[in-house]
Amino acid sequence: MHPFSCMQCNKDFSPLWKINKDGDRVTCLQCVLSNQKKALKAEHTNRLKTAFVKALQQEQEIEQKIQKQSSSNSGSADSLEAAVAAAASQLQQQQQHLKLIQQDQIRQHQQYMQQLQQQQHRSFTSNFRTNAQQQLRHALNVPFGFNPGSSKMSDRQLLYDLMPSLRGNNSNNNSKTQQRQRQQQQQQQQQQSSRNWK
Repeated sequence: MHPFSCMQCNKDFSPLWKINKDGDRVTCLQCVLSNQKKALKAEHTNRLKTAFVKALQQEQEIEQKIQKQSSSNSGSADSLEAAVAAAASQLQQQQQHLKLIQQDQIRQHQQYMQQLQQQQHRSFTSNFRTNAQQQLRHALNVPFGFNPGSSKMSDRQLLYDLMPSLRGNNSNNNSKTQQRQRQQQQQQQQQQSSRNWK
């Protein structure tokens, strides 16, 4: 039996052989692979050519359509520009209106915050005054049921006694204040007893 030889490259050695339809000729594996690659390249180039031709045709058709539309829509371009200008003016007006609304809201918020601060200041001062009066009463050991609005002179005397700058001689003033406090306590006790008897 004669050894095989490739019909293309005339090699007599190959790991695989391909026999043609008639069975009288063979091709080696390397030639078979190269033939397949060549066929694939040819198909690829043909497809690219067809696609390129189609793309050119489509571009030409699109250019023709654009030319037709530009010739027919030359008059509508002015109307489109006018519509765009009108829309831009409306947007500007709306933005100005929104800015005015925002400024009004900011002013209202500032006024509200000022009112809150004033109320807080008033409540703080009133609470401070009431606390100061209560502390003065506890410091002076004022008896229960004492009415601060009953005698203005007694309040003034108590304040004069508390202020060291208005004190004279310590001994005389202390004795006088003690006598006054005792007299006030006695008067208040008498008033309470008379009320209880009534």
